[in-house]
Amino acid sequence: MTVLYRFDGFLLNPATRELLHNGALAILPARAFECLAYLIEHRDRAVCRDELIAAVWGRIEVSDALLSHTVVRIRRLLGDTGNAQRTIRTVPRFGYRWVGAIEVEAPAVVETMDAREEIALAIIPATDPTFASDAA
Repeated sequence: MTVLYRFDGFLLNPATRELLHNGALAILPARAFECLAYLIEHRDRAVCRDELIAAVWGRIEVSDALLSHTVVRIRRLLGDTGNAQRTIRTVPRFGYRWVGAIEVEAPAVVETMDAREEIALAIIPATDPTFASDAA
């Protein structure tokens, strides 16, 4: 199931890896997109630097400077600053936390019959005695 996140005129769709701002595609490098998505998906808690680095880069040998630069890039795109920290808050000597207001949208899931079930129902006549009620 696809989950969409809306905030400050932005729409983040992790499944399609798109970030829209007022309907237009916002350009964000792949690692910055992954970092943003990870922070939003784990917005219920602070995320430590090592966890974020491992989740985004797949290893822990990435410098704190690269992570900091990535967060600055995200903040600039979102119209936030290191001083305001209205979307991403720095947790001193730990990591980062998403603090911006978010609307989560989960499109309705429509359940349909499997094609094999439809064929089976079409083949079995309604008068088939093997499917007759035991109440007789």
